[in-house]
Amino acid sequence: MWMVADSLMAPQRGGLPSRLIPLPFELAAQAEAVGWTLRDVIIWRKDRTRPWSHPGKLRNGFEYVMFFVKSKKFTFNMDRIRETGNLKSWWVKYPERHNPWGMTPDNVWEIPIPVQGSWDNSALRHACPFPPELVRRMIALSSNEGDVVFDPFAGSGAVVTTAYAEGRRGLGVELNPEYVASFLATSPLEVRKKPIEVRSVSAMTRRLLELRMLKYPKDLAKQVLRSGFTSAHIKAIVMSVDTVNWKPATSSYGSISCSVIVPDEFSEMETARLLKRIEEVTEIAPLSKYGLSVRFDVKTLAAFGAASSGGSMAVYTKGRTWHAAFSLDAEEVETWLRGSGTQTIVPIISSLLVEQTLEESL
Repeated sequence: MWMVADSLMAPQRGGLPSRLIPLPFELAAQAEAVGWTLRDVIIWRKDRTRPWSHPGKLRNGFEYVMFFVKSKKFTFNMDRIRETGNLKSWWVKYPERHNPWGMTPDNVWEIPIPVQGSWDNSALRHACPFPPELVRRMIALSSNEGDVVFDPFAGSGAVVTTAYAEGRRGLGVELNPEYVASFLATSPLEVRKKPIEVRSVSAMTRRLLELRMLKYPKDLAKQVLRSGFTSAHIKAIVMSVDTVNWKPATSSYGSISCSVIVPDEFSEMETARLLKRIEEVTEIAPLSKYGLSVRFDVKTLAAFGAASSGGSMAVYTKGRTWHAAFSLDAEEVETWLRGSGTQTIVPIISSLLVEQTLEESL
């Protein structure tokens, strides 16, 4: 249940000043008394408000939006309203700290109220017109396609119209016959039957997933080198993308394979010790927080070269997994690794090519 409410001023007698009544919190207390649980409070910064003010009181520019539930199991689809703007510059170096589908919105929503007649009805005057975006967020968060969205105080029909537009079954009750007649006469059928928009994968989502996958082997090498191995033991890590989950998920963003390339003289005992260390570091942070399913193997330079097939491979050096240093044909990678000597930072090699700058935004 969503409840949108504002405080009000109550006049008092006997020379006392008017008193502010915190109506939203009184309503919340009554809702909890009959079985609802207040789960969240949102400040709706509505921008366009009534132009007058009262002596001794600032102009009110917000209302409370309260979200109630009745059990531990309730619908709350955060991924549907994630914000993709204002991504800070450090997302390039630290892609694993960002959700690829955007940031979790905070509890202050700046949504201007609509001008009169925004529902194709300039004759209708409503004291508290609801902005469609406010309704859309509430519907997207707490319901699924086909659900009934009920507004017991339907007014000009903003909730019902938006519910239909979002693929829900809008139901409203309104006592004012002028509002009811106006809604039935002016709410267009094409709006009610508008198909659900399928959100495409944004450039931001694609790039953040790519950067996350490329940085994983870099962190893997860093963790392994802290346990007695050196860059002379690990010539490179070759990363390939197996699957990508293009939909918001809490389990896995996708799966990758990492081949750790070692010198030809690497012994079976050293290989076993390296694999054991890889298993250990991947179970703990930071690697455990990447949200990736990863397969590992260890290959000698000769074995890697023998298995190489056609295609271009991007080479990331100096720890810059956001910008490829250069590209090579797959057959040329072994030759380059043999001729490059021991590098301080383990190179990352992948068919995934990213050439992102630190200054570039999405």
